[in-house]
Amino acid sequence: MAFISVDYIYEVFSPAIRENTEDLYGQIQEFIRFSKESVSEWDYVKWNGSITRHNGVARVTRISRNHLNASSGIYRCEIKEVLNDTAYEDAMGFSYILFSLTAKRSAEGLQEKATELSSFLSEQVISWEPYTWAQNAEDFNQSTATTREMFFYLHTDSGLYRCDIREVLESTNQADVGISSISIFPALYPSERPSFEDEVYRRYCTWGRDNVGISIVYQQDN
Repeated sequence: MAFISVDYIYEVFSPAIRENTEDLYGQIQEFIRFSKESVSEWDYVKWNGSITRHNGVARVTRISRNHLNASSGIYRCEIKEVLNDTAYEDAMGFSYILFSLTAKRSAEGLQEKATELSSFLSEQVISWEPYTWAQNAEDFNQSTATTREMFFYLHTDSGLYRCDIREVLESTNQADVGISSISIFPALYPSERPSFEDEVYRRYCTWGRDNVGISIVYQQDN
């Protein structure tokens, strides 16, 4: 099993967490040691997202739940992130840093797109609705990799969106590990037929497979 470095995980944490958590670096080292020596398999369980608004301040959070199969039993692992906080930017644990090195090197304007994504999530999205996910072993950029795809509906005042997140969990090429793409586009409701050409919607659905980075298309005004 491939593992990312202590420094990589440390940088993913928000500045506020890094400054206020005692011996965070040592805790990360212990987590990696436990994963290497005891954990034989990670099983993704589910993903929940939420948005809270209070006195004009919006906070977008995400929790990813996993089961770790270890020699001493099954452990539960929760990864909690603040995707956006309009009042406390130093609390944010989500930025383009979560993207893989490969995506950072090849995706044009990734930092600007990450800012646009955070604004869209905090200002327009009312709720998240996860509906399916998949994990596969496959060839990725000519490397052997474990990839994961997570699919959500985003409810907004202007209509329903679909969000596809694709990431590489493990790879023989360490530069590929991390999020490779996030795609957001107008979604179809169950049993609804597209009012636009089928090939256009298919292109949206495969954006993340064909393009690294962040792709967003907005609802058109009627």
